[in-house]
Amino acid sequence: MTTACSFSRFPSSFSLLWRSFSAVLQRRAARRSCLKHWRASGGCGMSRIPQRSGTRVLMIDPAETWETAEKLEMQMRTSLFYDREALWNLSRRLSTPISHPRDLNLTQIYEERMGHIHTATWKKIRGMLALVDEELNYGKDSEALVAQILRQAHALYLPLWDWLHGLGNSCLPNIFTRSCHSEHLPIFQLFPPVQGPPNDGQIMDFLGITTRLPDVCFKDMSVLLAPSRILECYFEANGTPLRNWPFLDEEYLEWADVLSIAAAAARTHGGLRVAEIGSGPIGLWGIRAAKAFVRMADSDATAPGRAGHCEVLLVEPYDLGDGSALENHSAANLPEGRCDIRVEGKPVKTSDDLQQLLKGKSWDLVDIDAQGAEHGMLRSLMPWLAQLPVQRLHVSTHARWIHRDIRRWLLDAGWVLLADSQALSLTDYPHLRLGPF
Repeated sequence: MTTACSFSRFPSSFSLLWRSFSAVLQRRAARRSCLKHWRASGGCGMSRIPQRSGTRVLMIDPAETWETAEKLEMQMRTSLFYDREALWNLSRRLSTPISHPRDLNLTQIYEERMGHIHTATWKKIRGMLALVDEELNYGKDSEALVAQILRQAHALYLPLWDWLHGLGNSCLPNIFTRSCHSEHLPIFQLFPPVQGPPNDGQIMDFLGITTRLPDVCFKDMSVLLAPSRILECYFEANGTPLRNWPFLDEEYLEWADVLSIAAAAARTHGGLRVAEIGSGPIGLWGIRAAKAFVRMADSDATAPGRAGHCEVLLVEPYDLGDGSALENHSAANLPEGRCDIRVEGKPVKTSDDLQQLLKGKSWDLVDIDAQGAEHGMLRSLMPWLAQLPVQRLHVSTHARWIHRDIRRWLLDAGWVLLADSQALSLTDYPHLRLGPF
């Protein structure tokens, strides 16, 4: 079966889902009436948010949801109140005669002293609307809002370490809700965390992949990176690395994809073939897939010798550098001669470009993270990819309109979507018993 997973790169950490921010405010009186009825009788007619195309629906306690919504609305009203007070003070000051006559640029004074209030208010409102309304495309304002939320989560990294360390792999941690009610997906059970320290100046994950610290942990890391990457570097810098399975964030299901195709290839004693479009300087997901395949295939006592060959195609036109980081990374993690690694440095922007790279072979996984170029390269190509075949497709989308188009193309071509979430959105996968995050 051909399957696809299309994910947001930056899911929101909100623990509630609003169908629309403005709609919630407009229905305030009705919700309050419903809330009273819920508390009195245990239920009411507004306990479910209708599902819309491409949206995952959270089944949550309406009373708890409304209380959380009211708190958030109060925070916004308080902030706007102080902004209004500051503007009133400015008006009063400007109406006072100037004690030292001179030429004044009042517009410049406003921009210097008060302009940030206008800008901050506008960003808050636009950012909030973009996050809770699937029809609005997000921009820098909603990115800033998500970044602020993630910074608050990162600030708790030391208490998080204690919590995550105590949980181990007994359940799937959700750092956004500080809960651990779900089980890890079964595929992780096939890859117990490795033991032992990494080499000096390196960091090691549960799969046993060792990576030079400068390649993954560096100054001024974007706060919008997956929290697992940020916290991994925090823990390492603090001298308290964790070797657990990943916690729940936007890369958890990418890990699941990589492990699933590697395990399937090893079990059939066949080969593994993966392509990573937008691989970065070290071929992050391509090498992870190869490592998982080699680890499982070479440990299979029923396989006569090595269970098939491994082929990895890495496409990176911008961040590959001189190739030494990739060469060192692959040499440190894969046995010599075990996998063929092919590198393509030309940009992939169109369907023809991608078709030329993939044609003539079947692929276990094609992983695409192309900073928006995914739209051009996948346009009209879904039926061809299914027939090639590509067994599994993982696409990171970078705008909501891109996500909607790719999702529609996949469904029209007969792909089965295992999971999908829009950029900068609350995500929940009830069929996988995961979320929200």
